[in-house]
Amino acid sequence: MHLIISRTDAIGDVCLTLPSIGWLKSLFPQWRITLLVNAYAAPVAQACQWVDAVAVLPTEMQAPALADWLKPMQADQIVHVFPNRKIAQAAKQAGIAKRSGVWGRVYHC
Repeated sequence: MHLIISRTDAIGDVCLTLPSIGWLKSLFPQWRITLLVNAYAAPVAQACQWVDAVAVLPTEMQAPALADWLKPMQADQIVHVFPNRKIAQAAKQAGIAKRSGVWGRVYHC
């Protein structure tokens, strides 16, 4: 199972997500977890022992190209902790079958 956790907002918010990733890893140590972040939060994500890989969101990339960027990651699921319509649409176009996010954002489906 390869899970992408999309948290592309402030560094402090990324830090608040890290214990949840540790909890997931304690339950499912075999899962591969990639944390999708903005470039300025990448060093924090890379320092986390529970994160298997860090993907830095390319700036200025639109949904079709972003889908092509996501596809080789071969993720089974993406969780949008921070809602981002462009990433959600790209995940769907990339063929990530399981997509979930914040309630009330139908574009996560």
